[in-house]
Formats: sequence, C-alpha cells, structure tokens
Amino acid sequence: MWMIFFVLLCCGGTSWSSAEDCRNLPRGEDKDNCWSVHLVDFFQQDRREGMRIIHEDISSSRVQDFLWLEVTREIDPTTIKYCKEIKDSAVAERCRVLVSRPHLHRDVLRKKEAGGVPASKPQ
Repeated sequence: MWMIFFVLLCCGGTSWSSAEDCRNLPRGEDKDNCWSVHLVDFFQQDRREGMRIIHEDISSSRVQDFLWLEVTREIDPTTIKYCKEIKDSAVAERCRVLVSRPHLHRDVLRKKEAGGVPASKPQ
C-alpha cells in the first residue's frame, strides 16, 4: 500500500524544482506532495526547520508518516527518534524494523562517512 502511495506522490502531473516551490504553495495536497519530493534533501541542511515543516506545514498524516520513514531511512537510520513521530502503527513498525537491521542502511552510513559522496563498496 505504501509503495502505491509513494508512486502516486512522485508521479503526479505536477513537478516542483525546489523546496522554495513548496514554501510558496498553499497548505493542502499540492504542498504535501511537493514536500514529499524535496523534504529529505532540505532536512539534511536544516533538521529543525525540516521537523517544523512536517509538523506544521504537512496536512496529511499519511504524508507525515511517509516523510518520517524517509527521514529515518535516508538521514539517520541508526535511531528510532523519528520512528516515534509516526502515527500509523504499521508504518511505525516498518521504521523500527529498518533501524533494527543495520545491513539495510549500510550504504547510507558509508555515504555519511564519505562526506555525502557514496563510498565504494569493499571488495
């Protein structure tokens, strides 16, 4: 179900080129969809503002949950800090499973250690 939701978010007819586009949209579905595309990158630059956006600017609890899962997966997969923000129990459990399986986020950690550049895989 979440995969279908993600496809619908990413493949809608509208595209937004930056987080600034998201800021300029009125609160609602378009703004939620825009942030679903740009928030993870924005969150890397400013976590406090990223958290505020999820809490205050995203109107759909499903989009909020999706974004907390993505932030956990892409930004900090070693802690359940953001999993605790998820309201849907199935998505929250998926998030906790992700955190509990370090092999699922090995590439993210390598990328962080290399300063944002994907590290080569050991041979």
